[in-house]
Amino acid sequence: MSSTYSIRKPLLNEAKEKHLIKQMHPLWLQGMPGGLPDKMLKGSEISKILHFGKATIITPEGNEIKNPYSKVKENYVPFYRSKFETLHQKYPKQYPLSFPPRTKPRFAKGEPRYKVHPETLMDNLVNLHLENPRNFLKILNKKVPYFKLSTENKKIRSYLIIHYYTPLRVSEILERSINDYQITENNVTISLLRKKKKHKPTDLMEPISIPRVFPLVNELVQYLQDEDWKTIIKHNKKVTIYNLKPFNFCSESARLFVKKFHPDLYPHWFRFFYVTNLATDANVGIAELRSKTRLSLTALNEYLKTPKYVEEQLNKKMIEKYKKMGVIKNKK
Repeated sequence: MSSTYSIRKPLLNEAKEKHLIKQMHPLWLQGMPGGLPDKMLKGSEISKILHFGKATIITPEGNEIKNPYSKVKENYVPFYRSKFETLHQKYPKQYPLSFPPRTKPRFAKGEPRYKVHPETLMDNLVNLHLENPRNFLKILNKKVPYFKLSTENKKIRSYLIIHYYTPLRVSEILERSINDYQITENNVTISLLRKKKKHKPTDLMEPISIPRVFPLVNELVQYLQDEDWKTIIKHNKKVTIYNLKPFNFCSESARLFVKKFHPDLYPHWFRFFYVTNLATDANVGIAELRSKTRLSLTALNEYLKTPKYVEEQLNKKMIEKYKKMGVIKNKK
């Protein structure tokens, strides 16, 4: 028994695509250097002008004709923009019209990911002494006060507490459902598949635990066990759903919550801080650091490029060591 497979054909043939290039080119360049000095058009506005997805169109003479772009969906403008620019780059003679991107990539190749490099930021914030939970609590209470009746503030505080005590990425926190949290007498354990390079998850569960004796962790437990955020209104009745996400908000909201704690910080900084803070502890070795953070040696090397901060910490430890040896005398 034989089977046949059909090759998927493009929505538009070559002639229709070349016609679309001529029509779409001035619309795409509008408001850009080299284009018409009018308002820049959004992709949805371009698709509306070109009648994407409509079966028929009305000509200027008032005649109704079949639309050549009837199979093209309204959100296909970015796809064709990218395709036409690729064709222009490969075959400039056959496709002389260029469709340049309107904005630079968020992280262009060779450019830094952060406005303020983590190394510089760590040095600038060293006076906050966030390695001491008391100082973290002091800032948290000032910027995000605890109110018993405010579920929103409880949520933000709990989210920041997890950031402070774990090396988890923001996406790893936001994706967790309440079933991923196991609360015991001694620990809060978060079960997850840690993400690796390019945010690809691993195959094995790699849970991370936070001891409940740590400051603020019992506040996190109270929030996780609270029924308020698990309750929704359905048919004018309160319904409790037990598999919801405790931190059911987007990454942009997460960034704003961290900015609320301190205007110079961003979510991934806490991961950087966690690794650096552990590394400067004399009792934590590379093997333990890798086990806790699940980072490779190469990644650890990048995270630990904080010479000033690390040097100051190591100098303090060496001073204490020499004082115990009697090499350095204590100041009276």
